[in-house]
Amino acid sequence: MLLQLPEEVITLSSGLTKPKFLLDENVPRKLLQSLTQQGIDAVFKPKGLSDDKLASFTLSEKRVIVTNDRHFADALRFPKESIYGVVWLRISQNDAASLVSSFFTLLAQRSDFKGLLITLHADRFDVEETLSSLTK
Repeated sequence: MLLQLPEEVITLSSGLTKPKFLLDENVPRKLLQSLTQQGIDAVFKPKGLSDDKLASFTLSEKRVIVTNDRHFADALRFPKESIYGVVWLRISQNDAASLVSSFFTLLAQRSDFKGLLITLHADRFDVEETLSSLTK
C-alpha cells in the first residue's frame, strides 16, 4: 500500500541540492520506499555494520543517517568530525504514516543537514549543531 502525501509535503525546491540519506537497520522500510518513490537518494547498509562504520559511510558518501538509536545523538561519541549529519527519530515505529508524513514535512522545510542533529517528532523537529570534538 502506497501512502498518499499532500503535494506541498512532497515538493522539494528544485534549486536546492537534495540531501542523501542512510537509514539505520532499525528504521522501517516504508520510509525507504517512500523516499525512493519521490526520487530521493536513500539507502540501507547491510545489517550488522558497527556504528563507527555507519558514521564513516555518512562522511564518505555525504549522507545523513536516519536512526532511532540515541547514541548517534551523543556528541561525545559522534562529534561533528566523525558523522555527516543525524536525523534522530522520536516517532513510534509502528506508525508508518506518521513517520513518513513527518519526514516529508522536515524535507519541505530543510535542505541542509550537514553538521546537524535533527530530532524528529510527530508534530515538530528540533535542530542543533553537532558539537566538534575540538570544543569539548
